[in-house]
Amino acid sequence: MEDRQTQPPAESVAADDATDNQSVGDVVPDKLLAPKVSTYRLPRFSSRRLSSNSSFGDHEVLPRTKSMFPDPRELTKDDLTSADALMADDVFTMNATLSTVIENALGHPIPGLEVRFRDLELSAEVPQIKSGSLEVSTLWTQVQQGVGNIFGSKQFTVEKKILRGVTGAFKPGRITLVLGQPGSGKSSLMKVLANRFHMDKNITLNGDIEYNGKERSEASQVPTFIEARSVFYKQRGANFFRSSAYVLAMSLSQIPMAIVETVVFGAITYWFGGYVALADRFIVFLVSLFLCQMWFTSYFFFLSSVSPNLTVAQPVMMVSVLFFMLFGGFLITKDNIPDYLIWLFWIDPLAWCIRALSINQYLAPKFDVCVYEGIDYCTTYSETIGEYSLGVFNLPTESMWIWYGWIYLFAGNFVFVFGSYLVLEYKRYESPENVAVVENDDDGEASADLTAYSQMPATPKGVHDHEKVIEIQDVDDVMGGVPTISVPVKPSGRGISLPIALAFENLWYSVPMPGGKKDEEIDLLKGVSGFALPGTMTALMGSSGAGKTTLMDVIAGRKTGGKIQGKILLNGHPANDLAIRRCTGYCEQMDIHSDSATVREALIFSAMLRQDANISTAQKMESVEECIELLELGPIADKIIRGSSTEQMKRVTIGVELVAQPSIIFMDEPTSGLDARSAKLIMNGVRKIADSGRTIVCTIHQPSTEVFNLFDSLLLLRRGGRMVFFGELGEDSKNLINYFEAFPDEYVEETFDMKHSDIWRNAMIMIILIVVFRVLALVSLRYINHLKR
Repeated sequence: MEDRQTQPPAESVAADDATDNQSVGDVVPDKLLAPKVSTYRLPRFSSRRLSSNSSFGDHEVLPRTKSMFPDPRELTKDDLTSADALMADDVFTMNATLSTVIENALGHPIPGLEVRFRDLELSAEVPQIKSGSLEVSTLWTQVQQGVGNIFGSKQFTVEKKILRGVTGAFKPGRITLVLGQPGSGKSSLMKVLANRFHMDKNITLNGDIEYNGKERSEASQVPTFIEARSVFYKQRGANFFRSSAYVLAMSLSQIPMAIVETVVFGAITYWFGGYVALADRFIVFLVSLFLCQMWFTSYFFFLSSVSPNLTVAQPVMMVSVLFFMLFGGFLITKDNIPDYLIWLFWIDPLAWCIRALSINQYLAPKFDVCVYEGIDYCTTYSETIGEYSLGVFNLPTESMWIWYGWIYLFAGNFVFVFGSYLVLEYKRYESPENVAVVENDDDGEASADLTAYSQMPATPKGVHDHEKVIEIQDVDDVMGGVPTISVPVKPSGRGISLPIALAFENLWYSVPMPGGKKDEEIDLLKGVSGFALPGTMTALMGSSGAGKTTLMDVIAGRKTGGKIQGKILLNGHPANDLAIRRCTGYCEQMDIHSDSATVREALIFSAMLRQDANISTAQKMESVEECIELLELGPIADKIIRGSSTEQMKRVTIGVELVAQPSIIFMDEPTSGLDARSAKLIMNGVRKIADSGRTIVCTIHQPSTEVFNLFDSLLLLRRGGRMVFFGELGEDSKNLINYFEAFPDEYVEETFDMKHSDIWRNAMIMIILIVVFRVLALVSLRYINHLKR
């Protein structure tokens, strides 16, 4: 090893640490060094280069370059006098010194930035090139494409996956190597994590990205306010609080964090920046920063309230902040701003803040002198050094402008808070968009009194009769049924909800045709009629795409787009959105609950929030116990939801809706993902709910015979949203079987649109294809065996 090392002159060699103190100039010739440029290398964690064909000792000792983190020096009182004293050596030494002081004060090293990402997916909608259009682009083809885009010609697009479920973590103090083939998404991943990926309307990003445990959206206030607004809409719709209380609470909750940020940032900036060391000037500095921050906080809150969604709020926020920076009076002084844009300068909060901070600094006694650093400003400019400095940026020299700035920032904060209240109270973006409901009132019925449905049904006191019969008058007049219905209801001991019969007649549901013309629509439901009675279970069945879930969503008032035509009636009265929401419950297919809560806590939480305020707490707790008993949740009532089986989660989902005491319960595929035994257990619980006097409407797919026989009525749909059958099933589904047996063979053939000749022809084609493939397979095997020989 010694024969390969170049020994320096003896007079330049230190005793032991010559190599450690070796600089770049000792290794690289002077003619190759860039003038006055220092090279810095990240710390290598004492790593060495190793190869597979040599030992550790055979390697040369690589020359060490200057570290980015030099040794910190001791901090003295003279270093704290100004920023120039701190930077006497260089900026890296200053950073190392300050970081050492902070770490000693904290008692632990300054934490680095850890980036974690989970299930990260990135996709893009790209246009699909049509076959035969691969010719060289010319001016004429570009004109054709541009004209087609202007007039909205249909463009075929495909979704291209860039990242698929990427999960990982980048930890501080480590070098992570990202490898992959060209086009595998390495650069896209790095840009997404660095927030440098250009997000367009055709780009979709899903997944979680956290920086030291904080989500990326938390770095900006606008996305946080937008997400909080959606929660406000739900809670305000349930009359949890007034809009003024929400706005006031949101505004006051920002003050503590703003104070902490102002004090921390202001103290570091003021004293390290070498500002005037006076307590009163420092307080004015902090107050100005605090008011400016509160102005921007209220502005972002108002922007998130008035914007329909984040897609609109983010660009407006970015453009407005850009204008605030340009017309703040620092980058462009007041005299250089055109007269027709001078109003931007006077409404800019940064301009008022900079004006107040500058006046506070340069009118201090330190700058109220004529001679400063050997220059007599009073003789030369007839002004003190402070007045001269303010005049350079066209700033006034009266201290009253500090008060003007404070008044403007405070008034702006008040105006935006009040504006947010007005928007959240009178202009909400929760209402369905582009929805048209047309009711066919051919028989000229007068509008019914909906007073009975304006309040949540109260839970009556427990009944003591062995059997209670509820009579509902004039429910089936719409469908031509019997005018009076007697529904036997089994006593529960804790009360039942108000029985309500649901009816719908000639329902049509249309949505705009994707990629079609403006007025072109497609019908998802076509003239569907039916009813569901209290104490019964009605099944909605059909093939995939027949419209089962669509029909249930339309009846439940959960469709926010498209056009609905027809009648929806509750106890014979036309149903409005408020009546449907207050007397129905909806069990979605996905079971979403708080994992940390127990089953009983989830039910109590739903009962307390969703039942009427006039119902006592004792009655609400009784309804919870009734639900636990009906759904047989007793063994798991005091266990946390996390770790529950799919069947148990489904029962909890039904229970959360049941404790709200709805009269009608909609269930979307309650047996999906369950085996036959679990499905039977679930539907047995649903049957008990129906027997308590509630109306059950349920979509179900491929039920077993035992599950199917639990239903009382069936509404069968075929593809295209057309109704095939509706009525009672009867014992062992005899009514349904007799209905289909009554059809002649010719009707079945016309329904399936296939004749016997077509069936035989298709069968012969399949037989011929099978024979051909078998012959080809045998020939291929013989040829392979021949090659092996």
